[in-house]
Amino acid sequence: MMGVISGLVASPCTTAPLTGALLYISQTGDVVLGASALYALSLGMGLPLLILGSSGGKLLPKAGAWMNIIKNIFGLLLLAVPIFLLERFIPELASKALWALLLLGSASYLYVANQDTAKNATASKMKSFGFGLRSLLIFLMMFFGANMVYQLLIANNIITDSKQNNIQQISVTETNQHFKRVTTLKELQSAIVQANSQGKTVMLDLYADWCVACKEFEQYTFPDKKVQEALANAILLQIDLTDTGTKQNVELMDYYSVFGLPSILFFDLQGNELSQQRVTGFMGAEKFSAHINSIF
Repeated sequence: MMGVISGLVASPCTTAPLTGALLYISQTGDVVLGASALYALSLGMGLPLLILGSSGGKLLPKAGAWMNIIKNIFGLLLLAVPIFLLERFIPELASKALWALLLLGSASYLYVANQDTAKNATASKMKSFGFGLRSLLIFLMMFFGANMVYQLLIANNIITDSKQNNIQQISVTETNQHFKRVTTLKELQSAIVQANSQGKTVMLDLYADWCVACKEFEQYTFPDKKVQEALANAILLQIDLTDTGTKQNVELMDYYSVFGLPSILFFDLQGNELSQQRVTGFMGAEKFSAHINSIF
């Protein structure tokens, strides 16, 4: 019962690694590997707590004023979360400005905290070394933050930014022109049959606007020359799963047992999906091109 209750309390923290483990297990189809992986995950969650609990508090850090600094640092990290989420919706210029503001604000707070710590600390070589190391890290944070501001306000004027955005939009459009959009399972199956009749294989890209790894595929992997050469004899299809709740998207995800995005499916000359060769998660251009060559 304690395990059940603790699982309910800690479930938000364990969802991400558990989902990753389940995706890996579902791809392998190995029952023994799946049971071993989940058992190892449970050991990793439970053993540290047993070791810390049995130590009688000797292994735990001592409480003190430094705990307030740690608390505030985690508060600054929490401020980074909404910026990370907003990057999907706001312009790139605005997101960079927010990151620079957070970096400079964090460095300013840490500078003041570091000075207060130095005033309260007794003079010793170890504490002097720690003060110098912290000062160096704070200086680097300020430098990178100031450099981001410089790049935003001085190095890149509005005209340059607009030109770069146009070039990026053109390059993305040219990349996306290689993909044929399909929306339903019936359209997909028809497109696969048509490709097979032309003696071509099929690669299907399942993506969503909120999927960061999907955008990394479009920006770094798909435009690569080696990847394009490896896909020279393949028809590239793409389905937008941004709204996973629609009837047609649910039908498609159920049919192909899609658990996460990005997912890239491959179909041979007979129209059969090579399920063991499916790619789930981001993969770099070098590794992705080698993967395609091993399939086709």
